Amino acid sequence: AFAGVTAQVIGGTHPRRDVTVSVDGRANTMVTRAGTVGDLLAASGTVIHPGDRVIPGLSTQLRQGMPIRVLRSFPIVIDVDGVIAKHRTTQRRLPALRRELGLPAALVRVGASGRLVRSTRVVLRTPHTLTFVIDGTTTPLPGITALTVGELLAARSVALGPQDQVQPAPETRLSEGLTVQVFRLAEGEVAEDQLVPFQTELRDDATLAAGHTAVVQAGKNGTVRVVSRGWKKDGPVVPV
Repeated sequence: AFAGVTAQVIGGTHPRRDVTVSVDGRANTMVTRAGTVGDLLAASGTVIHPGDRVIPGLSTQLRQGMPIRVLRSFPIVIDVDGVIAKHRTTQRRLPALRRELGLPAALVRVGASGRLVRSTRVVLRTPHTLTFVIDGTTTPLPGITALTVGELLAARSVALGPQDQVQPAPETRLSEGLTVQVFRLAEGEVAEDQLVPFQTELRDDATLAAGHTAVVQAGKNGTVRVVSRGWKKDGPVVPV
């Protein structure tokens, strides 16, 4: 820090006070008749930019010997689950930035770490627990920070062959509990989704009048992907 003394009395009609103003660590001792921190900074030509922090606040009444700090903001780019925005901050640590922006603590920083500086790109992701099925092996994957199915495959170095398929599609956003399945298809094999009709289950219920029924849970058809040998002609699959 550098210290200097300003000899002139800076504007205002209040009693003379000696105060120290530090702008990004460069300190100057000033003699002032200004009433508030904001009045002093305006009179001294110190411009406060969006995102800058002044400690104590601009409306604070000046006192003899008061230290005043002006922290200059710097630009960063923040990416929260794919939503990208520019932001100016004086915070150098991620926890403080989270508090400043009101970000959930569950978000995980991806990529770079350490102090925040000018033009830092902060990437935050919501971790998900998934099920990954490939080559006959089912693997639970906790804490996955990939954004899409395609990013998940790339992170796990899964290369798809010309016949291979992945379900759901690579552009699908990941969500909690999602199952991602890779189908390795050999020459002449096809994969198609087949409808699985729901089953109706009837149960006795002593609380209902005779002859009356009630739906406990509505049924819904499902699908299952079946791999078989065949070929396609104008769209439909023709079994071999």
